[in-house]
Amino acid sequence: IRYKLNTLSVQNLIQKNLGSPINEAFKYYLAEDKYRHGKIAEAKSALTTLLNNSKTSYYRTKAQNLLDRLEGKSSSEIHIAALLPLSGANEQVGKALLNGFKLASTEYNKSATAKKIVIDEFDYASSLISALKHIKKISAQNKHLFVFGPVENDIVAACAAVADYEGLTIISPTASSDELKSISNNCINLAPSVKTMANALQVYASDSLNINRLATFAPIDDYYLTMTEEFVDAFEENGGIVAAQEWYYPGDQNFNKQFRKLKRVGLRLAFKDSIILENADISDKSLDSLYTLFVKEKKLEMKENKTKIDSADIPVTTFDGMFLPVYEDDISFIASQFAFSNFQTQLLGNADWYENDILKKNRNYINKIIFVTDGYLNEEGWDYRQFRNNYRNTYHTSPEKFELIAYDSFKFIAAVFKDSRVSRSDILERIVQLNPYQGIYRRFDIDRSRSNNSVRILKYIYGQIMPIK
Repeated sequence: IRYKLNTLSVQNLIQKNLGSPINEAFKYYLAEDKYRHGKIAEAKSALTTLLNNSKTSYYRTKAQNLLDRLEGKSSSEIHIAALLPLSGANEQVGKALLNGFKLASTEYNKSATAKKIVIDEFDYASSLISALKHIKKISAQNKHLFVFGPVENDIVAACAAVADYEGLTIISPTASSDELKSISNNCINLAPSVKTMANALQVYASDSLNINRLATFAPIDDYYLTMTEEFVDAFEENGGIVAAQEWYYPGDQNFNKQFRKLKRVGLRLAFKDSIILENADISDKSLDSLYTLFVKEKKLEMKENKTKIDSADIPVTTFDGMFLPVYEDDISFIASQFAFSNFQTQLLGNADWYENDILKKNRNYINKIIFVTDGYLNEEGWDYRQFRNNYRNTYHTSPEKFELIAYDSFKFIAAVFKDSRVSRSDILERIVQLNPYQGIYRRFDIDRSRSNNSVRILKYIYGQIMPIK
């Protein structure tokens, strides 16, 4: 009924089937629809009427269960649907998130005086179709307070569209697309959006580092293209100049061509800057002509003197900064080739740079890089050490980033469980009203934008990662 008929159609069917047992299905649907749209009083009234007139045990039981749930007396438990990829391409991420979330719920249950938390697992196997099947099942069951997951932006978007219709709240620990807000009013992103991350870094670059002119280098991939675009738009709006942009295809390992192009732009800018110091009114056309002549003269001079110069010996100092939002797996290839090109500039990066082992391996190439992340882990902190020990005792392995994200996520959300009256219809409103919360790794600052507004700016210097904002 839910997916094939609208409310008016169901009301018409009730009139056509007066006295028929099938009317109980239609009346239950209408009551459930009111519940899904937050009309709790109307839903209770409709369920009570159905109970008083029901002739079938099936819908009498369903109506009683839903009415009990609305009145907060159906169970001593709160059920949460963990919709995660527990197999398939993203199995490792899904299992890490589930473990962290379950550990936090176990700790909560040990100290809870109110309802206990039950995590029901739904494995969508990294498949969009499977995720949609599960979200329809979860919606129909009417027993879960909210959905924790999915992981991938596209799967979150698809599930959010269904959840929006069902009045079911989806809380994704990892989704970062700004477009999700336009698809569903019932989706919360616990990760900061790409736009939030890019804007925070460009503000720091402009205001704190006084970067005025920069270049960018990124892979041709939707996420990195979006991050670069958001950074560049905000940087230029803030008065900055983006002098050059280069791109590479995923899987590439040789970036000499792109860095040579960036170097040529940098050397041209150095010539331009020196001429403008002498003649600020010179036109771009005249500058181009002078530069062409300058290059020809230098080449002729080198030929006559039989001089060879390694371009790596020529530093490029004309970029105040260079933004490199790149894949984690590409960092080692990029770092060495960047250093060989002899750019003397402030490196800026995305969250993929937050890998201590990779940074240490390339420390001679990228010292003092500054990058934006969704959180920061103080491995010497007491709270992290306690979490790590508990995790090891439970799962007999050491936790990593996604376990921490899920653990922090539960701790943040758990504040709404204190009120036993919390329901599927008001869970979203309660979460957006929560005060900011600092977890072990991630800080949560959720408002009516329904995404996390908190990011961290980190700096890698002389072998140490330091939070600077």
